[in-house]
Amino acid sequence: LNWLQHTNKLNESTIKAFHLGFAIIDERHFITIPYFDSKKNIIYLKYRWASDEKGAYRSFVDSKINKPILYNYNNISNKAKEIFVVKNEMDCWALYQLDYKNVVAIPQTETNSYKYTEPLKEKTCRINLMFSNKYADKSLVKDTIDFIGKTKTYQINLPCEIFKIFRNFIEQEAKDIIDTAIKNAKKSILSDIIRIDTAFSEVLLELALPKGEISLLEGINTPWKTLNKYIPLFRWGNLVAIGAKSGAG
Repeated sequence: LNWLQHTNKLNESTIKAFHLGFAIIDERHFITIPYFDSKKNIIYLKYRWASDEKGAYRSFVDSKINKPILYNYNNISNKAKEIFVVKNEMDCWALYQLDYKNVVAIPQTETNSYKYTEPLKEKTCRINLMFSNKYADKSLVKDTIDFIGKTKTYQINLPCEIFKIFRNFIEQEAKDIIDTAIKNAKKSILSDIIRIDTAFSEVLLELALPKGEISLLEGINTPWKTLNKYIPLFRWGNLVAIGAKSGAG
């Protein structure tokens, strides 16, 4: 409970809304994360180590329970005008506490995670895909857009995971950052080119972090998708030398 409330700044209302629990396994403390179906039955149970130590993001599931579904989909209102899709449960909790109640998370599996968004195909409301600018997240966004369809999906780019923003800023500041990202949402036309105004806002976000915190800014891609596969993101202090033969472009 201390890890949820103090480290992750979740209030009691959010903890109760997601029915988060607690377990001790092999002398380690875990948060239990239940997945519910439409009848409020637990059909999937995930355990997440309540720690920020290296490797703590690893989790495991109860093998006796069914396969995962879209997290928190059972709480989506039938009258929802828009639904937010995020990458993991922690992002889901943070966005919910910032008063975006119609939010779901894609269960992270080894392959084809985007297929868990199947229930969203029948929805006629706006679908907001809210992911970071990391290359791996871009791939998941592209697959999800192709799967759901481009006509109703919007891409909301963030410099990092939502829960990192939620942790590092007071709640109103975090909400302002998220609100701005939503206002700048783009129709689902994917691009590896970061606009100068977007990149500038990410730099400002990094500078606003408390001293000593891990940087939220992962780096900036080149405008060339193929090249981005072979070089690291451009970051402050890095020197990247790129060579090519004549005619390479």
